[in-house]
Amino acid sequence: MEKEEKVRVVVRARPYVRPTGRTGSTPRNNNRDKHKNDQECVAASPENPGELFVYTDPGRTRAATFRCETFLSSTASQEDVFEQIRAKELVDSALEGFPVTIFAYGQTGAGKSFTIFGQEDDVTARKTALQEQDGLLPRIAQELMNAVSARRGEIEYTLRVTCVEIYNEQVRDVFDPRKETLAVRSSKTHGFFLENATVVECMTAREIVRVVRAAATQRTKSSHLLNERSNRSHCLVTIYIDAAPLKSGSLGGKRYGKITIVDLAGSERVSDSGAVGTQLRETCHINRSLHCLSQVIQAMNAPKCSKTGKPKFVPYRDSKLTMLLLDSLGGNCKTLMIACVNSSPQFAVESVRTLDFAMGVAKIKNRPTALLTPHEKLIKDLKEQIRLLKLENKMLRARTPGCTLVATD
Repeated sequence: MEKEEKVRVVVRARPYVRPTGRTGSTPRNNNRDKHKNDQECVAASPENPGELFVYTDPGRTRAATFRCETFLSSTASQEDVFEQIRAKELVDSALEGFPVTIFAYGQTGAGKSFTIFGQEDDVTARKTALQEQDGLLPRIAQELMNAVSARRGEIEYTLRVTCVEIYNEQVRDVFDPRKETLAVRSSKTHGFFLENATVVECMTAREIVRVVRAAATQRTKSSHLLNERSNRSHCLVTIYIDAAPLKSGSLGGKRYGKITIVDLAGSERVSDSGAVGTQLRETCHINRSLHCLSQVIQAMNAPKCSKTGKPKFVPYRDSKLTMLLLDSLGGNCKTLMIACVNSSPQFAVESVRTLDFAMGVAKIKNRPTALLTPHEKLIKDLKEQIRLLKLENKMLRARTPGCTLVATD
């Protein structure tokens, strides 16, 4: 049986930005205060880097305390993020057939899209694959292609990409906006899945980034008091990795890994964003889906059923987002959450809420399982049965007088 492992949680702080009326622009060097470190409301403990303080008053005398695996301060570069979340390990797991999920959560304007995608630019005009401001998606794509190239001649890989957004509780195909909304189906073997999403086969890292960035321009955006370019939808990018050994007799068979990268729409209070009309409707849908996600987290951390050891009821079906994140939260994925917080003091309360949510996610346990062909899965199951039978036989012999124990493999 696969081992349990907790969902990993890291925290990234967006740099302090002096209030200018619109406080949610992309995290760059503009409007930075030279004394920002003294004014940031989110800081790591000097004695224990895994312990975070969120100062909720101007005098920095009261603080909410949290613990996390890794804290990425406001000075962390995009490369630092990639290295410190151990993204290479996640890519290696996906290449071995495991499903992997990385999702960014936080208040609107806290730097989620910047962390995932990086600075918007014309990818096709580049001379190099990666640039300093590139986010996790371009870096993961590059790492993936490097690993594929290193195994050329031994394993044949096929990489396919889908990109969808959940807008007002409707799933849209971002690669083909002309399509009608996509249906979320369910089956006993596949769980929840999307029907008829456009799949694009990619041969290079730049091609993955190009098609996703081109599609990302189709995401629904608008401007409000908290963010000049606020994404009004949740975006899910999935890279499917099919691996087939080329040499006969090589260990292992076909494997089907995937990496799902989720840029969640930001939580926001209407009183802060000033949303009205269409924006107000969008905000209500965003907050409702995030509330459903919170309810799922709470249900998974509630006392388990005494007979089955499983949660009594988890409301995955209450929203499209929670349906599509089923495997990522309590399922068979290796999952990483990046909690993005705004270190500007006026957002201290929202930062506390984000970290409260993150602490709940950190308690969830998954059972990561490599996706194999039916034949490979049968072999794996039979080997596990043989192991258990040998163990049972050994225990019976130990209880039977006069029996001699014989070493087994």
